[in-house]
Amino acid sequence: MPIDIRCPSCRDVFPVTEAPGNQALDCPNCGKRFVAHAPRATGIKCPSCATPSTIIATDRPQPTTCAGCGQRFTVPAAAATAPAPKAPNRSAPPVSAAKTPEPARRRPGRDDDDDDDDDGRQAKERGTGGAAVGLIVLGGAGLLFVVAGFVVVAYLIFSRPGPATEPQKVAAGPVQPTASRPVEVNPQPPVRVPAPVKPTSPPDPSRPPAAPPARVIALPEPAGEVRVGGGGRYLFIHLKVARQVAVFDPATEKIIRYIPVADDEVLLAAGLNHLILGYPKQNAIVRYSLATFEKDATNTVESKFPLHGLGMGAGSNGPLLVATANFPFGEDLFLVNVLTLRRVPGTEIRNSGVIPEKGMRIWASHEGRVFTTKAGGLSRPSAFQARPDGWVCSPSPCDPPVIGPEGDLVFGKGEIATPAGQTVGEKVGGHGKGVWYTPATIGPFFLSFSERASGDWPNEQKYLLTGIHAGRDQRPLVTLPELPETAGLVDWLSGQVKPFDQHVFYFPEVNRLTVFPSARDRVWVRTIDVKAEIAKSTADYLAVVSRPPTAIKGKPYRYAPEVWSNRGGVKLRLDAGPTGMWVDGGALMWDVPSNYPGVTAAVILNVTDSTGRETFHMFDMTVSGRK
Repeated sequence: MPIDIRCPSCRDVFPVTEAPGNQALDCPNCGKRFVAHAPRATGIKCPSCATPSTIIATDRPQPTTCAGCGQRFTVPAAAATAPAPKAPNRSAPPVSAAKTPEPARRRPGRDDDDDDDDDGRQAKERGTGGAAVGLIVLGGAGLLFVVAGFVVVAYLIFSRPGPATEPQKVAAGPVQPTASRPVEVNPQPPVRVPAPVKPTSPPDPSRPPAAPPARVIALPEPAGEVRVGGGGRYLFIHLKVARQVAVFDPATEKIIRYIPVADDEVLLAAGLNHLILGYPKQNAIVRYSLATFEKDATNTVESKFPLHGLGMGAGSNGPLLVATANFPFGEDLFLVNVLTLRRVPGTEIRNSGVIPEKGMRIWASHEGRVFTTKAGGLSRPSAFQARPDGWVCSPSPCDPPVIGPEGDLVFGKGEIATPAGQTVGEKVGGHGKGVWYTPATIGPFFLSFSERASGDWPNEQKYLLTGIHAGRDQRPLVTLPELPETAGLVDWLSGQVKPFDQHVFYFPEVNRLTVFPSARDRVWVRTIDVKAEIAKSTADYLAVVSRPPTAIKGKPYRYAPEVWSNRGGVKLRLDAGPTGMWVDGGALMWDVPSNYPGVTAAVILNVTDSTGRETFHMFDMTVSGRK
């Protein structure tokens, strides 16, 4: 029976007569002599006529010709090595190796040396061609490897759960599966093991529920500097890009007016009846009436140094504190008459400890008699008190030193002090227990923001609790539910804190709490009735929540402080005051002399309840000369 033989040099296939053992053959195509191994019967059948074929065993796929119908097909490597029964002889008469075509026979006249030369030349030619083919094959294999890598990565990224294999199209004709590659019947998709769920801490029962939604008023752009004015009635919001100052009324929860601004760099100060705009580039100040919101006066800053800061009491008609400087050539802090916009002679602050610069802040008490300031560089937080005999300048332990509206307390991070720099109460806070204070817009109230945490590490979450205080008591009258709008005011990772005095404003007279979130692109407004809230509380409290009226020279004076206490039995005692002042029951009395020399009178009232708990009501009472 004829079998197919493949030349190991040129890979040509030609038939030979079946032989029981190994035999030497000459390739009819290239003339190369080689030894063919004994054939083994296989179970491969022709895909057309199903005739079994017998081929030489090999470890790679090889083409063969069907002995029945003459069709050529490829025998897989695994099947070629598998033993099978010998196929019957249905082919034409056998062709022996002696009857191979003429080019395969040895030509007469050639000796072995000639054969060796030809063989060497052919081997050299084949070697050169093989090297080129090898480089091409290696290059193609490398390219396929790179493409396959991209395919695998894309599959891992974009694959979705589904069948593990896609159905393949089957070629026409019967194909027998090989023994080395069994066929899997009804393949199942791989089982995907879900990723382990990260354990989370249970809700902290001590964490109070969040406050209900508040009314939100959007702003045209993030707010710049914000000032309180109109006697504590309005918020003036600088909009830098729009070159406007928005006037926000917390009582109506609306922006009631926009005031045009001549430059994107502007400083704000506001009083009872006027809004002051300062332009550092032009070194000018402009006054607007709060009755009409129209500009009514302009003047240059009477200083040889550039303008850096303005400050004015929200309930006063002046004076206006102006800060100018040109480091290291000098600084100039002085008062300006708001009605004339002229510098007041003899009001310069000497040895202030402050070097005014761009970005400095100035705060003022409600009546405009006490100022605090903070600047960078070599400056220190400071407080300035205007006295008939000049200024009293004191460094402040609070940073930033935000003066309260009553002018008797300065509020900072975990600390309260007097304008003279004396600490009031205990300094609180610390790592993981931060506390920040900021005063209300009017009256004896102030707010606290306390750091709290819920959950266990690494799922710990930090938040702020807001408390409302009165007088000098560091114990809150009311602790509010968690306010979502305060999230982001403290960066718990870096420790950076937004300035609370520029983000949170409490208006006790209209029971409104307004918050600018960290993005400053809107205003959150809540109605907070402190008196109603403390009525529901079981905690003890004692607080003075009223403000003293102005005394008139030559007129009788009477002031009955409003005291909140859940224990009752409130009593007043005068510890310090001007000559002739006394306490009558629950009221402070004074026949004001017509020749009283000062413009203020310092008063200290001791307030107690039925349990013996006490607090102090300290204030500088204004004494006016008008009849």
